[in-house]
Amino acid sequence: MTGAFTETRDSLTGLVTGLAVGANTVTAVAGPLRRTLTLRDHPICGPIFSGPHQYPFLCKTERAGLGPPVADNQDGQGMRTTGGWSRDCFAPVVTDRLYRSTDGTYKPMPAQRPADLATATLLAR
Repeated sequence: MTGAFTETRDSLTGLVTGLAVGANTVTAVAGPLRRTLTLRDHPICGPIFSGPHQYPFLCKTERAGLGPPVADNQDGQGMRTTGGWSRDCFAPVVTDRLYRSTDGTYKPMPAQRPADLATATLLAR
């Protein structure tokens, strides 16, 4: 995991991947120092802080423009969807590519570089 961290002014910052759902023990070692931390990973469909899911529910992923919910069981629990049933109403991942145009608005990014693509200057760190 060491390569996943970058040194900042007073700490190390990084993304730890591959955690199992539930409690995970992460140990950091730097020379003679050793620290252990327990991290809790949650399923992508939650819940994270709101408490247990409530059933039955009304799933509105399609009405929100996200498409049908992802099937998570074949047991007839929840809402019928493509490939089975969705008990947790988990929405599929949606990725939109936008660019900022010279008129200051954001537009869908086409396959080719658009003529009105605005430029930005990034300052070196």
